[in-house]
Amino acid sequence: MLFAVRMDVDIPRDLDPGVRADLVAREKAYCRELQKSGEWLHI
Repeated sequence: MLFAVRMDVDIPRDLDPGVRADLVAREKAYCRELQKSGEWLHI
């Protein structure tokens, strides 16, 4: 069964741009791995 889910993420505006870029890159890689493994196909 699939559910429609909405998630709002607020990254602090004063966060260092390098830290933000690293965080976004790691989250993207994690999501791709979940899709590739079949654990969460519809991310």
